[in-house]
Amino acid sequence: GNNDFVLRWENYGNGLTRSRNENNQYYFKKGITWSFLSSTHFSCRYFPEGYLWDVSGSSYFTSSQYLNRVLGLLNSKVAKYILDILNPTMNYQVMNIIALPFIDCNCEILVKKCINVSKQDWDAFETSWDFKKSPFLTQNAASLHQAYNSWSNEALTRFNQLKSNEEELNRIFINLYGLQDELTPEEDDKEVSVRKADQVRDIKAFLSYFIGCVFGRYSLDQDGLVYAGGDWDDSKYTTFKPNKENFILLTDRQYFDDDRDIIVRLKEFLTKTFDPETLTENMDFIAQTLEPKKFERGASAEDIIRTYFLNDFYKDHAKIYQKRPIYWEFNSGRNKAFKALMYLHRYNTEQLPMVRHYLHELQPAMNDLIEVDQNLLDQETTASAKGKYRKAIATLNKQMNEIMKYDQILDHLSQNPVNLDLDDGVLVNHEKLQQGEKLLSKL
Repeated sequence: GNNDFVLRWENYGNGLTRSRNENNQYYFKKGITWSFLSSTHFSCRYFPEGYLWDVSGSSYFTSSQYLNRVLGLLNSKVAKYILDILNPTMNYQVMNIIALPFIDCNCEILVKKCINVSKQDWDAFETSWDFKKSPFLTQNAASLHQAYNSWSNEALTRFNQLKSNEEELNRIFINLYGLQDELTPEEDDKEVSVRKADQVRDIKAFLSYFIGCVFGRYSLDQDGLVYAGGDWDDSKYTTFKPNKENFILLTDRQYFDDDRDIIVRLKEFLTKTFDPETLTENMDFIAQTLEPKKFERGASAEDIIRTYFLNDFYKDHAKIYQKRPIYWEFNSGRNKAFKALMYLHRYNTEQLPMVRHYLHELQPAMNDLIEVDQNLLDQETTASAKGKYRKAIATLNKQMNEIMKYDQILDHLSQNPVNLDLDDGVLVNHEKLQQGEKLLSKL
C-alpha cells in the first residue's frame, strides 16, 4: 500500500534529477521499505518489483530466501525494542537498520500470510492500483445492509487474523532473542494496520464507486479500472450503462427524471446491484448512515442523499485523492444553483458547450418550480406554510440570477476550447480549464 506516486523515468531518469543516480543495481527490485521519520514507532512494508525509493522511504534488499524473514523481524516487538536502544529518536536511518542483529528463523509462511491479509485490506478501497470493485458487491447479499454486515465480518476476521499472526511472530522472535523477561507478544488493537469496517466511511466509498460506474471508470461487468482515457468501448457496460455525456447534475431538488439526476441514477444502480425489492430499504440505510439524526426526525432518504452529493461528496472525494480529484465539480457559486460532476479522463474540448447546454435545460425547469411553489403559496392559509413557500421561491430566484452569471462564464470559456494533457497533472489542468474564471469548485 501507500503507492501513490508515479515517477517520470524517461532515459532512466538522466537529466531529470539534480543528484546522482546511485545504487541503481537495486532499482525496481522487490524489497522492504520504512519511513525515515516516524511519530509513533518503527514499522516496515513489503513492496514488489517495479518501485523506486529515496531517503524518505529507505529500502532494504536481500535474497528472496531471506526477505520475508527479515521483514518478520523488522515488524516485531524485538526490532522496536533494539532500535529504541540504538536510536532513541524518531529518525530511522539505514545505519540503524544495518546495526540490528539478525538471527535467522523460518517464519516465511507466517510473514506471507501477513502480507496477503494487508494487501486484501488495501485493495478493498479504490485508491489501490489493484482495486477491483466495491467490497459490498462481493458479498452475494440481497440488500445493502446485509452486504455491509458481511463486509464488516470479513474485515473483522482479517483484523483478528493479522493481529494473531503478528503476535505469533512476536512470540517467535522474543524467544529467539531471549527477551522473555523484557517483552510480551501481545499487540494492542491500535497497532494492527488493517482496517475494521466503518459504516460512514464504507457507505461513502460505495457511493464513490457508484459515481465511478456512472462515468464508466468502473463497470459492474468487469473488475478493476475499466476506463481512464483512450478508446471508449460500450461493450464493457451491460448491466449498468454509464451516462452518455460526461456529466451528472447535483441539485437540491429533482428537476429531471433521467440520467441527468443523481438520485435517478442511484436508484437504478441499487436495483442492479441488489434485489430490486430492497430499494427503499437500501436508500434508507444510506440516508441513516449519512445523517442519522435527520433521518430519525423524518427527513426523506432522497433529500438526505441528494444533500450529501450536493454539499459533501466532492469534499470527500478531494480529500481521499489528496486534492488531486479525478471527478471535477462545476460550481456556479454560493447559492448552489448549478453543480455538476465530470470525469477528468473523459474530458474533451466539447465539454464546456455540453455543460452550458444542460445549464440552459435547467433554467426552464427551475422556472416551472417557481410557478408550482407560487401556486402552492396562493392556496395556503397558514403563516408557517406561506413562509416555507416564500423562502423556496426566494431561493430559486437567487439561483436563477446566479445561473445567468455562470452562463456568461461558460459562454466565454467555450469560445476558447482547452486541450488538457493528463501528464501535466490535476493542479495544472484544473487551472488551465478555468482560464482565471471561477468555473470549478476549489481543490
